[in-house]
Amino acid sequence: MACLLAHTSSSSSKSSSDTWSESQVKMNDCRYQAVSLRLPNGRWWVAGGADKEGRTLSSTEIYDPGSGTFTPSLELPIPAKEHCLLSVNRTHM
Repeated sequence: MACLLAHTSSSSSKSSSDTWSESQVKMNDCRYQAVSLRLPNGRWWVAGGADKEGRTLSSTEIYDPGSGTFTPSLELPIPAKEHCLLSVNRTHM
């Protein structure tokens, strides 16, 4: 269950040690089986998952590592858990 998360990233271009860990940063909706995607501006979009009762969520949040805050974002069109995200760079298709 992800209720308290923080994201850390290595500044080294040779390292891929992006990790999530427990902290005092509180998500707006506790969730597990959610997905996250790093946005071009360095923030993270966390989408869907299930709440502590196992209900599938359609809520999403943006995590800003600079301020250490989660902000509610757009709802998914349908609730989703155990799903995947794909980021497509159209200039390389």
